[in-house]
Amino acid sequence: MEKELLKVSDLTTHFFMTDGIVHAVDGIDLSIDKNKSVGLVGESGSGKSVTALSILRLVPLPGKTISGSILFKGKDLLKINEDEMRKIRGSNIAMVFQDPFTFLNPIMKVKNQIAEMLITHKTRMNITGKKDVEEHVMSLLNQMRIPSAEAVKEYYPHQLSGGMRQRVVLAIALACNPDMIILDEPTTALDVTTQIQILELLKQLKREKNVTIMLITHNLGIVAELCDKVYIMYAGQIQESGNVYDIFDDPKHPYTSGLIDNVLSIDEYRPVMSYIEGNIPNMMNPPSGCRFHPRCSYTKEICKEKRPGDLQVGDDHFTNCWLYS
Repeated sequence: MEKELLKVSDLTTHFFMTDGIVHAVDGIDLSIDKNKSVGLVGESGSGKSVTALSILRLVPLPGKTISGSILFKGKDLLKINEDEMRKIRGSNIAMVFQDPFTFLNPIMKVKNQIAEMLITHKTRMNITGKKDVEEHVMSLLNQMRIPSAEAVKEYYPHQLSGGMRQRVVLAIALACNPDMIILDEPTTALDVTTQIQILELLKQLKREKNVTIMLITHNLGIVAELCDKVYIMYAGQIQESGNVYDIFDDPKHPYTSGLIDNVLSIDEYRPVMSYIEGNIPNMMNPPSGCRFHPRCSYTKEICKEKRPGDLQVGDDHFTNCWLYS
């Protein structure tokens, strides 16, 4: 238990709409050890981002986390008051959202946006005055490998490229030396070259700062490069989990296999592209049994009736599939 930083159990978050209930996250379990990187992978609409927002208690209305526990350093985040939670956000758990341009304040200079985080959590950072703040701001910009940082700190977000904005958002997230950082599709809006630069930066930060990372993505290439453990999420539920080598070398769930088969290497020719037929189900009325069964070529009658629960198929490798019952 000492190495476990975050443990999520039976987390259930629904959105109560006028025409029905959206089962966005439906009873998931996951854990993240200190100084490790965990990937949460799945198609758009699988519930990955809602899981992150649930952990931070930022689910927008009409959404609500209705059951489960989120133990962070042994404290249940669902049971503490809002003032306590506000102190944890940013200082202990930081989050980088998918689009940095919507996260940054368009009328504040870069230096002021980073300084705001430092001043908000000045006790944690032992900030004693304006000079301390300025030194921390410059140090963070340099850590993010931002060229001409002295000039960039005076810029507004619209004056920065997409990659530079993402680096500034990372600087804000890491300002208070958080124990854990949640990255929600951090490279999706970037070109390939900038994606590689951001990935290398994240790998460096992981080595040097020993920060625990939760990566939300559909990009399996980034997962292979950065993550120690992977959770495969589909239709609000975890379908498979294990260390990154087991998941890539020996996937057990048909959905996991489908995701990996969809990855096309640059030196590989396919006369016909591989893809998973069908779409994520309507989460107001999700399928009974295994939620992947309408798209699965291995479906049996029992798959339509109920889920098998976590089945151990290797050391710390679990799947929710009747093929291995």
